[in-house]
Amino acid sequence: MTSTKVSISNPLLKPLEVLTGRWTMEIRWSPKTHKFVGGPVSVRGTARFEWIEDGQFLIQHQNGADGAPDA
Repeated sequence: MTSTKVSISNPLLKPLEVLTGRWTMEIRWSPKTHKFVGGPVSVRGTARFEWIEDGQFLIQHQNGADGAPDA
């Protein structure tokens, strides 16, 4: 993935800059939630955060694996 440096238009969003990039995620259900939703106890996938609209918004893309949803 190539990264393009975006100038953040709202300085209040600056702390979110650390989220940009690609991440590996894992969701682990609590025993009570797992009993409710069923399926595997945990699921893994990847997430990517990037700035859009000239740094006005930070968007998350989520790629499911092991039963995690794409979003």
